[in-house]
Amino acid sequence: DKSLPFTQLSCFGNAFLTRFECARLPSAPLQGMTLIDTPGILSGEKQRVKRGYEFETIVRWFADRVDMIIMLFDVAKLDISDEFR
Repeated sequence: DKSLPFTQLSCFGNAFLTRFECARLPSAPLQGMTLIDTPGILSGEKQRVKRGYEFETIVRWFADRVDMIIMLFDVAKLDISDEFR
């Protein structure tokens, strides 16, 4: 949908685009707000697996365009990832 601000994401290639999903819901309180749930930070052995796209570059692309970033962590997984640095 070209009315959404995500057409520039095509520069990150199909490996990313096939994982990117969008949903639009009518909600008066959320009008004018966009919520983005990015892929999780990889930890442990998973850090060595290639995602197929540049995770850090994509997160930076979003970070450059937002007013606020809220990070949520799973308290049951306390391993701090190298991706988080």
